Amino acid sequence: MMKQYAGIEQQPDGTLKGRTLDQRLHATFMLPGFYYPEITKVTDKTKLIYPFTGTDQNFLAIKKYVIGSPIDLAGIASQQHYPNDTYMMRLAEMYLIYAEAAIGNNGSTTDAKAIDYFNKVHTRAGLPPYEVAGTNGTGPLTLDMVFSERFKEFAMEGMAWYDLVSLHYWNPAKAFSILNSQDRGLFFTRPDQMPNPTQWTFTKTSWFAERTVIANEGNFLLPIPNVELSQAPNLQKPPVDYP
Repeated sequence: MMKQYAGIEQQPDGTLKGRTLDQRLHATFMLPGFYYPEITKVTDKTKLIYPFTGTDQNFLAIKKYVIGSPIDLAGIASQQHYPNDTYMMRLAEMYLIYAEAAIGNNGSTTDAKAIDYFNKVHTRAGLPPYEVAGTNGTGPLTLDMVFSERFKEFAMEGMAWYDLVSLHYWNPAKAFSILNSQDRGLFFTRPDQMPNPTQWTFTKTSWFAERTVIANEGNFLLPIPNVELSQAPNLQKPPVDYP
């Protein structure tokens, strides 16, 4: 996930290192040294600066949906009871769906409206607008760019799996490649200084062995249970188009 943020790059020794202008990182994950003035620590009533212990047990934590303690919310919250709104669909999702639809099966697009909608999400995160041409142009907008934007925008919202399922319908090899290339191990997160770090280094912990999954046609989808197959054997037949 950290690789998705521009400015955090993989190093020759296998670590990740850097910083990003993407404001979504601070709002989604707590890294050592990140300051949250809206969150008061219950223990000593100070404002939260995510700590750095200096040991390889120092991991990042989830920030999204964490809105503070009862002290910060005027008494209208308690444990497991917070006044968060539940949204069914975000405008950012509609913008990125449009961009993905404009790409279609072509691999990329230069459609002006698709680029504009993509940039409404991209620049909201504090990033410079994406340009197809010109001095800072990087070429047509690709599906990989839209996926990366979705992963960052909807991180911790339970959206990535549905993106992969959708992708699997027409490009299963790419869906498997995304899953199988993820390092799901634990990473020690070190700031370059405390307080007010300017960059972080993410190092794989040597003592945690489970790092990858093996996704394929045999385990990507759950099989239809035998009870349902015995009652509706037509479920085993190939799907047909609607007339």
